[in-house]
Amino acid sequence: MGEGFWSRVKRGLRHRNPWAAAFLNFFVWGSGYLYAGRRLFLGGALFLFIFVVLLAGEIVTQDPARALALTFVAWLLLSAALAHDAYTEARERVKEREKKEEEI
Repeated sequence: MGEGFWSRVKRGLRHRNPWAAAFLNFFVWGSGYLYAGRRLFLGGALFLFIFVVLLAGEIVTQDPARALALTFVAWLLLSAALAHDAYTEARERVKEREKKEEEI
């Protein structure tokens, strides 16, 4: 009988792709951290975004176009930061795994 489904999944996740983590975090914030196996920085980054959105909400009554631009720029910068962080986390996990495998 072949190996089980979960065994194949676990084996596949041993070598996480840093670009996949970055892609996931860019589009679905936090998912890249879950993929990488770590959840650093997520709470602070999401809080920052919420703060900017609330600030934009105050501006929207005075200048809706400016509020939309501010929200878009905040989203873009936060997405880029999260993607970079997820890439770094996944890359570090790969290095740790390779080091452990060399020791064995």
